[in-house]
Amino acid sequence: MPILPGKPVRPAEWDELQAQLPRSKRKTASDDRNSGNSTTTVADDTHLAGIELAAGDYVITVAGYFNLTTTNTQKFKTQWGFSGTWSPEVRACYGPGQAATSDRQNVAEMQLGAFGATQDCVYDCAVSAGWTSFKETAYVSVTVAGNWSLKWAQASSSANNTSLKIGTYVLIVPVIQI
Repeated sequence: MPILPGKPVRPAEWDELQAQLPRSKRKTASDDRNSGNSTTTVADDTHLAGIELAAGDYVITVAGYFNLTTTNTQKFKTQWGFSGTWSPEVRACYGPGQAATSDRQNVAEMQLGAFGATQDCVYDCAVSAGWTSFKETAYVSVTVAGNWSLKWAQASSSANNTSLKIGTYVLIVPVIQI
């Protein structure tokens, strides 16, 4: 039964209504990774992982901030993980490219490409750049429910920190077909 404005929502319709609402999850603390506490193998973020997606269509957007300390040789790379089945498994990535070594206001090389969900998208920035932003987005059709996660690591092993910062978030918007 359709849910109409001004009409009461019955308990049986509540789950349907909730399933149509956008959801978000935000990092509440920054995380550091380096060759002393991790590898160049991507792993689930401590905050942005285990997010359930039921069957249906979604627009998923990750927007966040990272920084590199002491040197920028380590860079920052991301992938998306999903334990169910979805298609297409492609995300659009926007941010400083993997050879971008200028400050965040003067990035000459940009990452503006389509990457597979499990393909590395590598970002870089100047060491002194402070927090640098990136954004990734995809329209996905989930056919078998599962858990979504942002995975990340250093692109090159370094004892210097690569940090995914507080405030990085994922926004999941269910798509209602018209």
